[in-house]
Amino acid sequence: MGDLIEKIYHYTSVETLKLILLNRTLRFKSLGLVDDVKEERTADFGNAGRMTYVSCWTTLDENRPQWNGYGDNYKGVMIGIEFEKIEDVFFSVPMRFGDKVVPTLPVFVPPLDIDIPGSEFFSFGKVMPTGDRMPMFFDIEYTDDERKLNPYIVSPNGTGLSIDFSEMGKYKSSDWSFQKECRFAITCLPWSYKEWEDFMASTRGDFGEAIFNKLRNVSTELEHIDLLLNFNIFNNFTVVFGPRCSNDEQEEIKKIANLLDFNISFKDSSLEIR
Repeated sequence: MGDLIEKIYHYTSVETLKLILLNRTLRFKSLGLVDDVKEERTADFGNAGRMTYVSCWTTLDENRPQWNGYGDNYKGVMIGIEFEKIEDVFFSVPMRFGDKVVPTLPVFVPPLDIDIPGSEFFSFGKVMPTGDRMPMFFDIEYTDDERKLNPYIVSPNGTGLSIDFSEMGKYKSSDWSFQKECRFAITCLPWSYKEWEDFMASTRGDFGEAIFNKLRNVSTELEHIDLLLNFNIFNNFTVVFGPRCSNDEQEEIKKIANLLDFNISFKDSSLEIR
C-alpha cells in the first residue's frame, strides 16, 4: 500500500459496533460462512478456505443496498476508517522466528477472555496465522474465470508438496460486483505456535507432505476469530448513524467512545428514507 491512504467502510448493527469499541477487536469470519457459498472451495484440497478468515468492507460511502443488507435495514451504522499500512489497523507484538523479528498479531478465539497479550500468548493460542502473520488487505476481483474462483492451492515443492492459501478470498463471481468489496484476510492453522514448533521438529525439516497429510485430516469448526485493533486507528475512525438509528442508541455509542477516550468522528446519514 505504501503511502496510499485507504478509505473504506463497514456497514453493521449498533450491537456489533458496541462490541468493536468495548473489546477493541474486529471479528473475522471463516470463508465457510460468507454470503458466497463457493468461496471456501478449492479445486484440489476440498473446502480448505474454511481456514481463511475475512473482515468484509466496501469502498461505497452511503450506499442504499449496503445500508439495507448489512446496516440493519438503516437502523445500524456505517464505520469508516483511513490507514496507510496494516500495522495502523491491528495491534501486533514483535516475535522472533529463527533469526528474524517480525510484527505478529494476537488472535483471539471467542469467547477467550484474556488481557492484552505479550509474546507469551503465542505459545498457548489455539490458532496460528500463516504467511507474514499479519492480515492482507485487497480489493475483491470480480471474475467469471473458474481458475480463480476455484483455485488449485497444492503444488510440488522439490520432492514434497506446498500449500498456498494466498489466493483464497480474493475473487468473487461477477454477479457480486455491485458490492465493491474490499477485505482484510488471514489464514490460520488450527494449532498453537508450540504445537507447530513441535510438529516441525518431528518432521526434521521435510514437512511439505507431512503438513499436507496433517491438514487433509484436520476438521476445523472455528467460525470466527477476533483481532485486536491498534488504539490509534480510532483517531481515523468515523461512525455514521443510519437514518433509522434511534437517538438513545446514538447517545449510548457516543458515551462508550467518550469513556474509552476514543477520538471518533460522529455524524448522521445524509440519506432520507420513510
